[in-house]
Amino acid sequence: MAQNEGKKFEEDWKKSFAKLNAYYFRIKDSAASFSGGNTSFTRNNPYDCFVLYDGFFLPMELKSTKGTSFSFEKEGAGNGNKLIKLSQIHGLNEVSQFKNAKAGFIFNFRDVHRTYYLDIVNFMSFYNNTSKFSINEKNIIEYEGVLIESKLLKVRYRYNVEKLLNELIRG
Repeated sequence: MAQNEGKKFEEDWKKSFAKLNAYYFRIKDSAASFSGGNTSFTRNNPYDCFVLYDGFFLPMELKSTKGTSFSFEKEGAGNGNKLIKLSQIHGLNEVSQFKNAKAGFIFNFRDVHRTYYLDIVNFMSFYNNTSKFSINEKNIIEYEGVLIESKLLKVRYRYNVEKLLNELIRG
C-alpha cells in the first residue's frame, strides 16, 4: 500500500530535526482517526508534535495538501470533514498563552513545493476577521506566515528547521 503523502511530509519534517540539538516529539494519533470508526470516545490531540529548543516549547500542527487551501472548522458552524479541527485551533491557542511557548501551524503545499509556519496568534487574527472557512497561501503570506527553506534530496525533502526555530524565538 502506498504511503499517504501527508505522512511522508510528517516523516520528512521529523527527520529535519535529526542533527539539531532539540527534542522532537510526535503525539500519536488515535486509532479511530485512521479507521473512520466511532470517534466519540477517542482523544482529540491539541497538536501533532512539539519541539523543545533553547528553553522554548514549540507545539505545531502539521498540515499538507495537494490543493491550494486548508479548510477549517468554525465555532457554531456545521463543520463536517475539515482539515483543521477546532480542537487543534483551541489547543495551539491555549498553549500560546504561556511564557516561552510559540505555537503554530506548518502548512505544506505539495504541488508548489512551499511550506510555511503560521503562528497561532496570526492564524486567530485571520480566523476572527474572515467569513471564509479555509486559508490559502495568499492569506498565510498576508498574515505573516514564514516561508520555510527546504531542500529536495533524491525524492524526499528536508526543511531548515534550525533557521525557522531561531527566527521564531529571536525574532
